[in-house]
Amino acid sequence: MARVARAGLETHGWQIYHRSLPGSWPTKGDRYIWIERDHHATMCSQIANGHAVDPTEAHRNLVDAKDQLHLGLSQGLQLLTVHYTELVTATDRVIWNLANWFGVPIWSFGEEIFNGDSQYTDLNLADVRQKDGVKAQQRAEIGTDYRGVGIGIPQATPKVTNDDG
Repeated sequence: MARVARAGLETHGWQIYHRSLPGSWPTKGDRYIWIERDHHATMCSQIANGHAVDPTEAHRNLVDAKDQLHLGLSQGLQLLTVHYTELVTATDRVIWNLANWFGVPIWSFGEEIFNGDSQYTDLNLADVRQKDGVKAQQRAEIGTDYRGVGIGIPQATPKVTNDDG
């Protein structure tokens, strides 16, 4: 998704950051694209890529990510949801929606999108093993600020309002 967005939005001054939640929101920009991916495939991918050590932790990561998203929405987060399946099967329609939402011309992406879910479709979560060379990394406990999760994205700073004027 980040590659698709960069292809058309960076030429119009938008900076694109890729984030995996739970984690921190970037401090730059004012619009966010949420990729809604199949939960089973997401959990399998987390285990295979070392973001969770087992299905329980993978599920907790999903719950934490949704909680973080809902908190952002309650604070006025501007969000466009893109379903992963649609990105893979109807990339042109996703680009059309992005272009309209960001107010830029429609662009051509020109490369096929890899379907990362297909490898997990018929796989039982209990059978998922980490890929060779991947080391599991425990995420921070629930309730922490998730500092250090992700790569190179600054922490969001809460906005302070003054009700006195």
